[in-house]
Amino acid sequence: MPGDPQKARQHRKLEQPKKAASRSKLLASSKLSDAKIREVIRCYAFARSPAEAIARTGLSHVTIYRLYGLIRQRLAFFDVLISKEKFVDFINEGEEENGLRFKWEEFERFIQQAVGNHRGIKPHNRALYVSEAIYRFEGHHSPQQLYRLIMMTIRAGGPLNRAPAFGASWPLTMEIIRLNMLRARAVLRRGGVQSELAWLLPALNAFEERAGRPI
Repeated sequence: MPGDPQKARQHRKLEQPKKAASRSKLLASSKLSDAKIREVIRCYAFARSPAEAIARTGLSHVTIYRLYGLIRQRLAFFDVLISKEKFVDFINEGEEENGLRFKWEEFERFIQQAVGNHRGIKPHNRALYVSEAIYRFEGHHSPQQLYRLIMMTIRAGGPLNRAPAFGASWPLTMEIIRLNMLRARAVLRRGGVQSELAWLLPALNAFEERAGRPI
């Protein structure tokens, strides 16, 4: 008597090995492909909202919020994102040394608008959202540069969902310095500042040659 076809199909299904989690360098023990994770990282770097990232990647809101949170934590660990306290101290020192007045009202409005009553903000992660808003306010890096920095923090500290280490952070440090030099040189080439601080340009050019990459 022939066996039950339905039971045979169920038996074959049970015999199939479970799909193992990929050995991703970006996210440990993850079923997501590196290509999909890079897509999420790119969304973050280009300041896409979680809703936009969900639409672009097809991932759930839980996954997007989790990955965005891990990216913020990693950037904060390597001081790409800084706390509001550090930022305020830095600005206050600059005001004392240079006599320039920072636009605090504009800054606070920007932070409030950026953070506001964001869906993902909780007491335990609010500081990271504020740090991210400060980073966006300063606008030091282009989206492409931020994407590169995020990828370098992963190479330096390991998968996003594992405790990071400083093991190989020197290339990341050099890249941040390089980008800061790029910004400084752009400032020097604008307006009257160029003539007053033109002596810095040879130093920036020398750093560019030593770093081995064009600024």
